[in-house]
Amino acid sequence: MNTLRKMKRIKYTNQGVDINKIYFNDKYQLKNTWTSMLLDLNFTKLVTIRPVWHKYQFEEQMSNLKQQYNINHLFYSIESNTGDKYYHMHLMLDQEGGSKHSLAKQLNIPMNKIPYYETIKNKLSVSRYVKKYMQNEQLHYNFY
Repeated sequence: MNTLRKMKRIKYTNQGVDINKIYFNDKYQLKNTWTSMLLDLNFTKLVTIRPVWHKYQFEEQMSNLKQQYNINHLFYSIESNTGDKYYHMHLMLDQEGGSKHSLAKQLNIPMNKIPYYETIKNKLSVSRYVKKYMQNEQLHYNFY
């Protein structure tokens, strides 16, 4: 089992053909487009909010959040929780300053609903992570 963990992900078939060219479809094109857009922006914070009761619970609040506070851009995705019928949100913010406390106050939620509020260290990894289920119906996402 340790050997399997050390192996790198295979990116090519036995014939040396790039797997993305073989399995290219709308899912990959959508993810690649979002990745390019997210990497072009200066997102500084990654936030997780849970639980979210339904996919569209924060839609209006996200629009207001960007307009009313010092946020240049925001992207969020809402995914199904495993093991229950609720959701959680991954939120990327392009914002100078800000804090977990101020975000909770702006969204009118208790601070314990924000278990993760950190500075983004690797934009590529974070952008891949927040859009990992983009092809499924269990996800709602938006950009402001």
